[in-house]
Parts: sequence; C-alpha cells; structure tokens
Amino acid sequence: MKIKHYYLIVLLVLALSPLIAEADIELWNRARSIAESNLNLIPGISRQEMQTMDKSGNILQSSNIIVAHQLNDDGEISSILLEATGNIDDEEEEVSEKLVTQMLERDLTPKREGIFFTEPGDRLKINYTGKKKEINGFTCLEFETEYTNVGPDGKDVTFTGSFWLDEVSGAPIYNDFSMDKTPFLVKNLKIERWYEYDRETGEWYLNEIKTTTDISILIKRMTNITRITYSDYWLYEKQESE
Repeated sequence: MKIKHYYLIVLLVLALSPLIAEADIELWNRARSIAESNLNLIPGISRQEMQTMDKSGNILQSSNIIVAHQLNDDGEISSILLEATGNIDDEEEEVSEKLVTQMLERDLTPKREGIFFTEPGDRLKINYTGKKKEINGFTCLEFETEYTNVGPDGKDVTFTGSFWLDEVSGAPIYNDFSMDKTPFLVKNLKIERWYEYDRETGEWYLNEIKTTTDISILIKRMTNITRITYSDYWLYEKQESE
C-alpha cells in the first residue's frame, strides 16, 4: 500500500512539473512584455555620483555629474551638462573630462536589444529558483540568468546574476550581475539595478544603477562605487532603432 502511495505521489509531481515550468516562463514573459511596452520612456535627468576609497574606507576621490536629456530641433535625444563637481583628498578639483564626456555621449535612443529582447536559448539561460523576498514593497521571485552579448571589443561577454520579478505583474524590480571578463586591474565587479513600477499606469523604468569595483594596483587596493540615478522620465515618440 505504501509503495502504491509512493508511485501516486511521483506521478502527481511529474504531472504538475510541466505546469509549474509553464507558470515560471509566463512570469518571465510578462517581464519581457513590460520592458517592451516601456521601451520609449527616457530619463530627463541622469545623476552620477562616484567615490573611490582605500581599503580602510577613506575617500580618495569623488565626483558628481548631473546631465539633462531632451529632444533637440531635429527630434533627436540630446544631453546637456547641468553640473560637474569633484574632490580629490578633500580638495575641490575639476571633474575628469572623460567622465563628463561618457555621461554626455551615452546613447539613450530606444533599442530592441538586451536580455528582455533575447529569446531563451544558447545566449540566454534562465532558471526559476523558487526564492521569494520583499523588495521596495513588492513580493518578488528570483530568476537566475546567464546572458551572453557582444562587448565593445567585438568579443562575447557573459553576464551572470539574477532578476527579482514582482510575483503578480512580472515587473523586474531588482537585478544584480557580474561579468566573466573585467577590465585590466579590476579584481571584482558587481552591478546592481533597481527599477520603478507603477501598478496603476503600468509604467516601468530604471531608477538606479550601482557599480562596485575592486581595483588592485601592485600592493594598493581601492574600491570604486558609482551610482547613477534617473528621474523625470518622458516619452520618446520617434520610432526606436532596430
């Protein structure tokens, strides 16, 4: 009798497994749909705050850059520098021209690329872990991801991490990942992203990116923390790039 019960339980689990898998994929597909429907939301303001610290936590260098993004006369997205301040060893200094240029030249034109515009397969692997936690007022479920894309040098880079999706809507609320290839002298690199989601309007957009980088130069160890926050989103109505 016990053996029959055992086999009944096994058969029940096997029968339910495809349904569970389909439910997991459905939640991921909702996330993809949300990303698609909000593709043309553009931040009006980007703010980058950067700090470089020694191994004792002393701030060696800091900077603050604020940039506005708007349409120009040609209907293209243009960026305008609003503020750039910096400090090195508590002395006010000009912010690196390279940092300012990177912020001003960041391409915000909507593109159908990235993890939510990639079909699961060789270049994107997803795995529902069953883990659940509260993030910014949302009850979220974790999906582990492994995403391979082409880097600036034309070679593949693999991003490994996880997305936490609102269990009701599927909206991505938090994401963290690392890369299999890091720049020279970089020992560890972690990137975290937080998203805003409006349950009533369905608007979803990136709110903050935090990059933590551990750097090693001979015997010197430093940590760089860069936060970029986005606000004042507006709708870019021109057809996005393919």
